Amino acid sequence: MKPLAFATRLAGIVAILVLATSSFQQSFGQNAQGSIVGHVTDSTGAILPGAKVTAKNLTTNVARSYTTNATGDYVFVNMNPGTYQIAVGAAGFQSASSSNLVLEVDQTLRQNFSLKVGAATQEVTVTADAQMLQTDNETTGQVIQGDLIEKLPLNGRDFTNLLQIGVGTTITPGGIQKTGYVLHGLNPSFQEVSVNGAHADSISYSIDGVTDTDFFFSAPTNIPGELAIQEFKTENGQYGAEFGQGSVQVNVAIKSGTNQYHGSAYDFLQNNIFQPDSQQQIATNLLTGENVPTNLPFKQNQFGGTLGGPVSIPGLYNGKDRTFWFFSYDGGRHHQGTTPNAIVTPTAGERAGDFSDWPFPIYDPATTGMAPVTPNNPAGRIAFANNQIPLNRIDPTSAKIVNDFVAPNISSCTDLASGCKNFSQSVLNTIGTDTETFRIDQNFHNYDHVFFTGILSRDDTRNPSVQFGQSGQSFSRSSLFGLTWEHTFSSNTINQATLGYDRQHFFTGPDTANGPDLATQAGLNNSPNIPAYFDLPSVCFSNQYACIGGSSPYEQWDNIYQGVDTLTLIRGRHTLNMGIDFRRVNLKDRDSYNAMGVLNFNGQYTASNPTVAGGNLQDPTKGPYEGNAFADFMLGQTNSASGPPPLGSDLYWLWGNNYNLYFQDDFRVTSNLTVNAGLRWERPVSFHSIHNSGYAFNPAGQGSIEWADPNFTNPILAAGGNPNYLGCCVSNQLVHLDTKDFAPRIGFAYRPPASDKLVIRGGYGIFYDTYNRFYDGTQFDENSLYNFVAAPYLSTTGYEPQSTAQVRNLWTAPLTADQSFKLPSYQGPFGQVYWPYNHNPYNQQWTLDFEYALTPSLLVDAGYVGSHGVHESTQLLINVAFLPKVAGDPCNTLLDASQATGSNANCASDPNFQPIDTRQIWSNLPPTLYANANLLNSNYNALQLQLIQRPVHGLQYHVNYTYSKNMDESSGINNISGENNLIQDPHNVRTEYGPSAADQTHRIVATYSYELPAGKGHALDVHGLNWLIGGWTTSGIYQIATGFPFAVFGGISQDQTSNNWPGRFLANSTFAKPVGFHSSLSRYFDTSRYSQPELGRYGNSGKGPERTPYYTNFDASFGKDFTITERQHVLYRAEIFNLGSTWHSNTSLMFPDSTVTDQNFGSLLGSNPAIANANLFNPRIIQMGLQYTF
Repeated sequence: MKPLAFATRLAGIVAILVLATSSFQQSFGQNAQGSIVGHVTDSTGAILPGAKVTAKNLTTNVARSYTTNATGDYVFVNMNPGTYQIAVGAAGFQSASSSNLVLEVDQTLRQNFSLKVGAATQEVTVTADAQMLQTDNETTGQVIQGDLIEKLPLNGRDFTNLLQIGVGTTITPGGIQKTGYVLHGLNPSFQEVSVNGAHADSISYSIDGVTDTDFFFSAPTNIPGELAIQEFKTENGQYGAEFGQGSVQVNVAIKSGTNQYHGSAYDFLQNNIFQPDSQQQIATNLLTGENVPTNLPFKQNQFGGTLGGPVSIPGLYNGKDRTFWFFSYDGGRHHQGTTPNAIVTPTAGERAGDFSDWPFPIYDPATTGMAPVTPNNPAGRIAFANNQIPLNRIDPTSAKIVNDFVAPNISSCTDLASGCKNFSQSVLNTIGTDTETFRIDQNFHNYDHVFFTGILSRDDTRNPSVQFGQSGQSFSRSSLFGLTWEHTFSSNTINQATLGYDRQHFFTGPDTANGPDLATQAGLNNSPNIPAYFDLPSVCFSNQYACIGGSSPYEQWDNIYQGVDTLTLIRGRHTLNMGIDFRRVNLKDRDSYNAMGVLNFNGQYTASNPTVAGGNLQDPTKGPYEGNAFADFMLGQTNSASGPPPLGSDLYWLWGNNYNLYFQDDFRVTSNLTVNAGLRWERPVSFHSIHNSGYAFNPAGQGSIEWADPNFTNPILAAGGNPNYLGCCVSNQLVHLDTKDFAPRIGFAYRPPASDKLVIRGGYGIFYDTYNRFYDGTQFDENSLYNFVAAPYLSTTGYEPQSTAQVRNLWTAPLTADQSFKLPSYQGPFGQVYWPYNHNPYNQQWTLDFEYALTPSLLVDAGYVGSHGVHESTQLLINVAFLPKVAGDPCNTLLDASQATGSNANCASDPNFQPIDTRQIWSNLPPTLYANANLLNSNYNALQLQLIQRPVHGLQYHVNYTYSKNMDESSGINNISGENNLIQDPHNVRTEYGPSAADQTHRIVATYSYELPAGKGHALDVHGLNWLIGGWTTSGIYQIATGFPFAVFGGISQDQTSNNWPGRFLANSTFAKPVGFHSSLSRYFDTSRYSQPELGRYGNSGKGPERTPYYTNFDASFGKDFTITERQHVLYRAEIFNLGSTWHSNTSLMFPDSTVTDQNFGSLLGSNPAIANANLFNPRIIQMGLQYTF
């Protein structure tokens, strides 16, 4: 946001708050929805039909009425969470009421009444039932209320951190949402989570009933500020048929206004003054003798405010009891300095072609063969006179690009060949966030209620670099809008309709994007004309000099249009919900690896011996003869070049429709037993390309790739001569659609007649999973053929007089789909396909749960949860060769029989010779081909215990314990720490079955908030001193859990399948139990049990044979509430994250080196064990906050 716009907005908020304090009164409102039910009898226990029941929200005075039916039951649905009063009256009976009933998100709250005979004017106050019990449905989960969200210490003030505190939740180390494709604002402690064994990308987010889930990476697209959230619920077990598109639901309710005005303003500060010096840098300075700063510049502010109340226009309109509004603004600014980056950059003379300061001769490639050939001058070249390149020999494109290199600033470094650095500078990384959240509620009369919710979010990250063209930026622009209209036809027939729109535009790439076309201005013709890609090509040198340029941008757009309609019919003991959830999805993806191309220079054209070019300049036997890479650049002589993909690496624009139908019957069999039965039908998004692009895999015969667009493929096929893996044509929908995705849910909630304090609940359900870019999108690429055509730039040796890819001649014109288009003749170029036999992933869950209310505000819960994941997704290397029959034969590394010549001639007569292509299923397709395949399984079983205390005398807490076993074959599609993210042996997937990456056998989480019993109205009430002794509060989150499983890797491929994907090959294990082994930081596990597998075999160590150290973290907050007036307060808070300053809270530090070929195999001390325990420095973070409320 521009500074002026931001300042104007903040000034406006402050002005409103200041004015509000003089006249506005009281509380924020509530929102989202739950149900209130009950049973009315007379004093003999006989049912009482026809009684009038009124439920009134105590903050808005909005009331609804219901007449008990023939069974004496009443039901209120679609009720905003909040505090209610229920009043009951019937002719000939005394009235009864119960107040301060707290209704939570998606809760069914029960309050029964027994009326006594008497006059209606006589009123009896009824003690509330055990409100915390979920008496009438089988749904399990955890509600986090807004006041607790505000009290708990949250780094980054991001409510998604609280997903970690739920029972059945474990952290998933790594994960695709931590790779830079998803921004997390000012939340450095973000972790993906697994809930009840489901994958981290199986979580579906919604805000006020509108979907808020990014279709690409299954992350929330909008994250409202914590002060804007009334409460949220993580539904991690059984839930109703109206919910779908994920195994886990996170339902967020936004605050609404009430009859009185409330507001707040806050600012939270972190800076380097509060933070300790870096122990790693202190240790490194002692080791190297350098004086690098140990406490870098750092400042972070999070600030904002809220305001809400009735809509009131003096003299025109009074919205009390009818019209309410709420607004929240949350901003964040983060500035983090970096350690100085020292590099080598060309001198002023070198930029003009003068290399006289270079200690070795540079040679003229144009003189190749003109001098006598010697061992140190096999190219027969003549050196440039005085090591100076004539100006007329400098490449014109290089002469323009050279101005983008930073000038040296370290004068003491004069011999660049010696390894010294002649430039050093720190940069300042920044993050800026702005989020506006608002809601408007209108009650037209007793029959119509409308509310509108909106969120606007901006997230900007800047990571500057001292090297031109390598500064990065990432931004996200998100918005969500929802309009809900509830119409009550009668107290037994209610309809609710919601229209929603969720949008996100995300970009990550160079800071030169959308600026001038630098590559074209430099003279590089045919560079991509896509502003988001604009940058210089990657210009890199094999020794000394730092690279510049190198754009690899990624950009995505989500647009989700949603329409939901739910009809509720209350008929006798049945509450029936039926409806449709329709989503129209528009996705666009555009990204490109090395978007502007790559230029590499290694000095081979200015070397007398090109063979040693790019080596160690300090080696006296090679350095004088290996040339100068920057001199090659000035001459425009690349040693290798790769052109820019004309349309990028990925490019697709998709539309699709998603249909969901659901029916739910909550049947109150008796006043003590409710059966919940539902059925949901989901038809997944039927994506198709707007531009008719994309391809599908046909496994028949030798295998082929078939395109959707005949205008693209027919001219190519007509030319002939292209291999048979190219075909036409398929539907542009490409993906097989399941139309039988039925998801039944059945459950019960039973209260034994002898007690209203105990509820037994259980259920079973099927829940279908969400879309993910990595297995459902890229086959729609519009550029698939272009990207993999053989590069026109031939390889070089350096012995040529000039490069085959001179800078001045780049780039060649892009290929077109005509008869000149030629594909590689052997083993098609395609890396990724969609497996045609896929079915949609789903999760089966079953639960049995016991809830007991020790008091109305204290609940104990014990439950068993099981789940089974089916058709879970992976990227399966479907064309990997089978292992050779005989191990240890080096001939079986050859790709085909034609390679059995020369030094491999003996292989032709080897009886055990099995070339790789004879062991593949589809020999004309590459062994690197992988399919987005849904064929994995998982299992989860857990005992889950909870103790929940609602606020009493200033104390509230939630303690949960999970004892679980989580097994699967793969724990996620990408970037999961501690496991091979690709199946090692695709022909035997079941061998991968083992502990999930998110398997933590024991996990305890405790959250608390406590106000000391001192001050006015408390046990310690001392007049005159209450301002000092009162208002002290503390809160915190404590977690401790067993370690994560991790695999042990073999390091390099031994399998002879011609597929060398990293992180796929496991080590061999003896499976012997450690004898006499003592774990240490430098050798955390017994490495002697592991070794590389033999040639022609996979490793046998399996998935997750070792465990990391235990995980623990404690975040705490301490505060003092200063009372200005009864309604106005100022709260000071000090928050400490990772209070114990332990490395056990940082999952990136918890994994030892697990590759047998690494020097530090088994060590937790990182790549520089010389600084020992300083490697594990994970400091506490201190944050100060000030908040004003009224």
